[in-house]
Amino acid sequence: MHFNSFRYIKNITLIVPCMVLYMTTSMAGGHIGADISLSNETGNFAVYSLRERSQEVTNVGVEFFFNEPKDNFANIFGSINRKSVGSNNLELGVKGKIFYVKQGRNNQSGEGLMVGLMSRYWFPAEAPVSLAVEALYSPPIVSFHDVKNAFNFTTKLELRILPSAVAYIGFRALVVDFDGQNNHELDKNLNLGIHIALR
Repeated sequence: MHFNSFRYIKNITLIVPCMVLYMTTSMAGGHIGADISLSNETGNFAVYSLRERSQEVTNVGVEFFFNEPKDNFANIFGSINRKSVGSNNLELGVKGKIFYVKQGRNNQSGEGLMVGLMSRYWFPAEAPVSLAVEALYSPPIVSFHDVKNAFNFTTKLELRILPSAVAYIGFRALVVDFDGQNNHELDKNLNLGIHIALR
């Protein structure tokens, strides 16, 4: 969709995260963290504020993705997970992203809103190991300028290596349908990453 009124979404993605992070980290029980993941062709960096209660985990943050062809994907995100009734090992939740994407080769760009589902399962083992999966989609009705739709799928096998650090091996598929070029793959790679609690 092409609406000039949505040109300001890119600016909002820069202002809103700062406000959200300030408000959420001021609440008791939360901490600020960083998430870094790399592959041979891609990099992803995020700063987030996570708050965990006995049955609920909320998370908000900002994220920046880049790859070798010079595609960029920036977003602010928010999620809420709840532990499944009858099983504290399983978490189910919803997630949303407001994003701005720019294609390096053809200089196409746009914004949109992604929404989707996420889950995490903690294996009953001595070492804290979990499997996390999330899938998000931006339909045409909330995709603007050169973006027709977008899809993001990630899965991670996570291992807590320190009280403040979780290492993982993951897979990310990030596909954007630009006008005139269907299904442009920004990422479809395995990656190695780490979550670090900073405060």
